[in-house]
Amino acid sequence: MSKTIKWCFALPLTYILYIAISLILPRRTILFIYLQYILIIAIFLVICKKFLNFDVKLFFTPSGKKFSFRKLIIAILLSLIMFSTIEFVFMLINPQSYVFTFNPAYFYEWILSLILIVLAALYEELLFRAYVAHFAANENPVKWKTVLASGLLFAIAHFQNPEVNAQAYSAMTFYFIFGAVLMLYYLMDNSIELPLGIHIGSNLVAAWFVTYPDGVLQTNALFTGPSTAVDGFIGCAILLAFVLIRPKLFRR
Repeated sequence: MSKTIKWCFALPLTYILYIAISLILPRRTILFIYLQYILIIAIFLVICKKFLNFDVKLFFTPSGKKFSFRKLIIAILLSLIMFSTIEFVFMLINPQSYVFTFNPAYFYEWILSLILIVLAALYEELLFRAYVAHFAANENPVKWKTVLASGLLFAIAHFQNPEVNAQAYSAMTFYFIFGAVLMLYYLMDNSIELPLGIHIGSNLVAAWFVTYPDGVLQTNALFTGPSTAVDGFIGCAILLAFVLIRPKLFRR
């Protein structure tokens, strides 16, 4: 079997196994959901290492340098601040659409959601950024076909999310653009820390600051707001503008 065919086969196999694990493991408790993501991440890395003979360390740092937890934490914090600020501006513009729903008795849900978001984001970044980037790897610094492919696969993977049923085209468009922008960060920085941190930070805002009635993350957030993808589009625009304005910051 050729190398190209193997790489084409590994991604859908991993996703099929993810669905199978989701069906087999009961989702009654958060611990089983943790186990689901831990298992699929481990299986994915084993497939890449044994079946593709690929050094999985390169998924995290293609440049071969050490993984930077400092860069990851900074990316999470900046993403948190940016998306929270966008939500806050929307609250000032339309305050009657937001309701304070935080219950201190369920504060522990913030910790549980943090672990879940980190695991889910890591799984998605490995598949839709690291794997896709290495599958399409060549010597071009930024590969637009790879960027677009990542966005498309990311959107397809979220097709069954409840917000897609409610918002249809706008939600799918957001997932496509967000996935493409994250791939752009992966390629330009030549590492997974920035896209992973941005991904975690944006999801934490949805889990901790403002949740939505038809959102995939139903948590004990501070506020419950209207379902809209506009805030996500604005965040993507800011992230894209930063790449275009300061591209030199993405060179190790």
